[in-house]
Amino acid sequence: MTKKRKRYPDLNQKLERPWCFYCERDFDDLKILISHQKAKHFKCEKCGRRLNTAGGLNVHMTQVHKEQLNQVENAIAGRGGLDIEIFGMEGVPPEIVDQHNQQVTAQHFADERARQQATGNPTRGSGLNGSANKRAKKNETLEEILERAEKYRVDRANGVLPLPVAEVQLEPVGLTPPAVPPFAPPPSAAPYAPGPFSPGAVPPVRPGSIPGAGGLPQRPPFGAPPPGAFPPNGAPPGTDFTASLDDLIADAQKPPTAEAPAEKKSKKDKNIKLVFFDEIVSPEEKMAALPRYAEFAR
Repeated sequence: MTKKRKRYPDLNQKLERPWCFYCERDFDDLKILISHQKAKHFKCEKCGRRLNTAGGLNVHMTQVHKEQLNQVENAIAGRGGLDIEIFGMEGVPPEIVDQHNQQVTAQHFADERARQQATGNPTRGSGLNGSANKRAKKNETLEEILERAEKYRVDRANGVLPLPVAEVQLEPVGLTPPAVPPFAPPPSAAPYAPGPFSPGAVPPVRPGSIPGAGGLPQRPPFGAPPPGAFPPNGAPPGTDFTASLDDLIADAQKPPTAEAPAEKKSKKDKNIKLVFFDEIVSPEEKMAALPRYAEFAR
């Protein structure tokens, strides 16, 4: 199996990840962030109970353990105060959010520069030589657009700009194949004219063909039979079709003769054996009454 290519997240994906206000750690999901805050920042040291906010932990410590909570545990410098109520990403001051985004952006580009120096590959979104493929976006005002359009119309009228190229009309190509000339023998070959021959004679050999063996049946004649040699429908010569047609018409006009119905054979003629069911004598008793079992029965 090939090694999977490592996918580095882009800047937008990093900025969208939820992060902890107290330790600047980012997570994949908001639920994981809340579980992290309960386990690392809002957990009671005395009984191990996990609260949702720092204010809730302070109330718990005061009412249950009679102690005062001074700061949030496991927090970085300047973030352990109890004056800000934080739950997940809610309650984070906007200036802290902007500061976090700037740090993430600076770290992202620093990582990409280090990766480029280590691998030699261009940065993401740039060409082969490191330059961006997309042109810089240019914002024009309405006056600049109207001025540029007026200049284009004047240059077009004075013939400065080239005229548009007329479209070339291509003739449709026919799909019919080219006509193939009939086959003609080469000039040096002798002319060959097939013709009928008698059934008993040896068929002539075509130019360039191999003569057949003597013991094999002969080929049929090359030429078609002359007109009138065989009548239509394969009838032998000398047959009178008029007489046969009259006979057919006469046979069709005759009334149908009633054929004698075939005698039905009775089923009683067959050798049929009748087997009667005996409710008194069992099959074992009948078998014991056979002659071959008589000696054992005695």
